Amino acid sequence: MAKNLNEYYNFFNWGPFVARDSCPKNILKRLDIEGKKAERSWNHQLAGHIKSQFKYPEIFEDWFFKEMSPIFTAYRKAHCDYHALPYMPTPLMYIDLWVNFMKAGDFNPPHIHGGDISFVIFVDVPDKLSKEMEEHEGTTAKPGQLMFNYGENSKGKQWATIGHHVTPKTGDIYIFPAQQQHWVAPFKSEVVRISVSGNLSVQYPEGTPTKWF
Repeated sequence: MAKNLNEYYNFFNWGPFVARDSCPKNILKRLDIEGKKAERSWNHQLAGHIKSQFKYPEIFEDWFFKEMSPIFTAYRKAHCDYHALPYMPTPLMYIDLWVNFMKAGDFNPPHIHGGDISFVIFVDVPDKLSKEMEEHEGTTAKPGQLMFNYGENSKGKQWATIGHHVTPKTGDIYIFPAQQQHWVAPFKSEVVRISVSGNLSVQYPEGTPTKWF
């Protein structure tokens, strides 16, 4: 007799835990307003081939991370559940926060971040870019897609996949382990897509034998 599908679910959740959520509208609005005021270039700290990348002022970073703390804490708890690890309620330290104004031809090569947890919020995805994504007919990543790479391919992706492509929409937030390799494809539309990225670290008590999120 064939097994019930649930009987096969006694396995490790393998690979990185990537979560998608919706950024609260009040935070999204302030990210947009304050991002357009930001003047401190952050290009020298980043891997992206994007001409306009700016760090937010610290006073705004303090407000943002305080408002977003429940979402990042929820991610930590879900991450521990996913990997069957006990959750340790330790503080989060916020490292940095910057805004990206991505234009035609800009792109992000495969890279990782510092810290423990990273995220990207899509503040404004223009309709023209969304249409370009929809009309793409190739077999590779669509214009402007965000790609997460992990693992090795094994006789076709139906058995083991080496990555996952996501098509971002305005308001989407993706949270993922900082060491998770990812990249962003270029697009041709003459528009500006606004996204915000940042990093956090988990502050474990001194002497903690095993560290996880």
